[in-house]
Amino acid sequence: MAATVTLELPESVLVQALKRLPPARRLQIWRSLEADSTAAQHDSATAGRGKTKTLDIALGLLAIGQAAPTDAEIAQLLEKRRAEKYG
Repeated sequence: MAATVTLELPESVLVQALKRLPPARRLQIWRSLEADSTAAQHDSATAGRGKTKTLDIALGLLAIGQAAPTDAEIAQLLEKRRAEKYG
């Protein structure tokens, strides 16, 4: 699993990095951020305890210049995760 890097970036740097992503990936990041925000509002008692935040992941990927994973890579990661979880 990839390490998460948390950095404080100027808004303009983040906006420019997001503009370079394909529209579908930007939408995916937006929906993930929205879901995290909604979950945090509904369950503030457990928010942040050992959970990886989507924004931290996105910023970490942008900070190291790593490209977004392909559909095939995501499928492999999901299969690996299912195998770990369910055996």
